[in-house]
Amino acid sequence: MHWKNWGFGSFLEDEEIVLHVFRCPFMFTSGKMLTHLLGWGALAGTIWFFFPQRLILVWAGVALFALFRMLSVFFYWYMNGIVMTNIGLVIVDWPTFFCKRGNRINFFDLDQVGVEKIGFKSFLGNYGKIIFMQIGGVLTEVLNINRPHRVSRIIENYKEKAINNKNFTEESALKNLLSQLVLTHVKDHGIPDRDNPQEDKTPLPPVLATIPVEEGVDIDVEKVLDDEGGVGIDLDNTSKDKSMDL
Repeated sequence: MHWKNWGFGSFLEDEEIVLHVFRCPFMFTSGKMLTHLLGWGALAGTIWFFFPQRLILVWAGVALFALFRMLSVFFYWYMNGIVMTNIGLVIVDWPTFFCKRGNRINFFDLDQVGVEKIGFKSFLGNYGKIIFMQIGGVLTEVLNINRPHRVSRIIENYKEKAINNKNFTEESALKNLLSQLVLTHVKDHGIPDRDNPQEDKTPLPPVLATIPVEEGVDIDVEKVLDDEGGVGIDLDNTSKDKSMDL
């Protein structure tokens, strides 16, 4: 199993590989972890300093709880975000251990990727909201993603490559199918003879036209192409009968 798949196995399909995971900035998580470390660590240190022997179990319990709080904050940051795989995107929302959600967006259903930054902190910290616009008008928003413009470029580029690869695969499959049909036809009917093509003996239909000869007089012209390359023209007039062969 690929190391990037760790923790996301329940959201992935068979033979699906995680390529990138886009999360909120780690500075938010590091600040919370530092707060738990200082707060609970200070309490555990106070118990150890004043009651080193009597309350050793209490000290150990406080220290383990501080470690648990730090790890829970870290894994909350690690598990929540946008998972980009070789098939599509998975929006993972895992707020608690017993509550997890995953929203899947395939690359072929993705229309556009938008970025929105609001506020001074978002510009200073370079984080913002990612908006996924799917075909059909469905919108999916993910808040507080680190370096959102870079994330949108990565997703758009990989989406284009995935679509091109699919089109190439379909064209190759179509070419193979046509090749198999040609081979089957040649096997059943043989190779066609190009040196003696069959002549088309279908006579050419006559072409009728009306051309003005004199003012107020219309003549019907009938032209027939014969087998020797000549043209026969019959002129039909109400007052005169003219026939001419070329």
